[in-house]
Amino acid sequence: MRLGLVVNPIAGMGGRVGLKGTDGPELLRRALERGATPAAPARAARALERIEQRLGGAVQLLQHDGPDSPAGTRAAARALAQARVDLLLFAGGDGTARDLLAALQELPQEQRPPLLGIPAGVKMHSACFAATPEAAGEVAAAFLRDGARARTIEAEIADRAERDNDDATTRRRGPAAIARHDADAPGRHASDVVLHGTVRVPLAPASVLGRKGGRAPASDAALAGACARIADELRTAPPGTLTLVGPGTTTARVLRELELDATPLGVDVVRDGALVARDASEQELLALLDAHAACVAAALAHDAAAPLPAGPRLLLGVVGGQGALLGRGNQQLSPAVLRRIPREAITVVADRAKLLALDPLLLHVDTGDPRLDQDLGGHLRVRVGPRESLLAEIAA
Repeated sequence: MRLGLVVNPIAGMGGRVGLKGTDGPELLRRALERGATPAAPARAARALERIEQRLGGAVQLLQHDGPDSPAGTRAAARALAQARVDLLLFAGGDGTARDLLAALQELPQEQRPPLLGIPAGVKMHSACFAATPEAAGEVAAAFLRDGARARTIEAEIADRAERDNDDATTRRRGPAAIARHDADAPGRHASDVVLHGTVRVPLAPASVLGRKGGRAPASDAALAGACARIADELRTAPPGTLTLVGPGTTTARVLRELELDATPLGVDVVRDGALVARDASEQELLALLDAHAACVAAALAHDAAAPLPAGPRLLLGVVGGQGALLGRGNQQLSPAVLRRIPREAITVVADRAKLLALDPLLLHVDTGDPRLDQDLGGHLRVRVGPRESLLAEIAA
């Protein structure tokens, strides 16, 4: 069994610092200035550890050294494919998947190995990524163990069209590309998501997430009612309540009910009916949460019998087509942030049809901390109407 591995070391570095990616030198520079650190190598190691646990020394790992660039990624993919690996495993995001697709398309069909992504980007639209690094390891191990009996499925590779990249030849929209409006980027934040082609991936619907879906119909009365009711709850929350609002069109509807200008692709923070932070980074969120905790401690020290300010809360949407709850486009909500918010203080709102379209109906969390993922597992009520919710399971 021969396993090829490609790791994009800078993939996803912008997530926790409030950037939407690290494509190109300018975004990478900004990410480094904000204190970003590489995450992809450690995520690749987690997947490989799971493969080692399942297969031991029965698998031969092949890597290809080269420059950290789109051209280097393509060269690695070609070399590993020509070495006849049984599976090409990679750690990166949509941009990395796109470069691998471009390289494989240059080869004869019989030389193109199946592809599987260890999720390491910021917001992954493509349908080739496992839910977590551990899930990638499990799927890869099962695929390699099954050999000729292993089954694959065609999966779409998609990416945002507007990217700051140093290699325009790999980021140019080709004649066969199909663009659609990004569901989470309305108005002046609009960008196109472009379908670039398909690859074969191991068949594992419970572990490999589908392509990110589009927005819910704006006329959906039930969802509109749910958003209005959640907005009312924010209005009437105890003074000082700090609410972190995750990205997405659904959560943005809640903020519009409050006449607040949401950040469709970022994390906002609401307190006493006002925005106290827009498009916040992990460090900004931690500072707000720590200040809130200090206020609670000061109030308690001043008068132990007085009512305390309410604890922090978190409002999340669900990524359509994938069921992703944490770890896709909201890496600012890091383990350090999430551990400051009780699980029971997390509210999830989603369109009923989008939720029921998930097959299987599972929500996924990939916080970067496997133990926290386990703590967040179990069942969770998802608000789908003003007085209605569906019980969903969080896969852990």
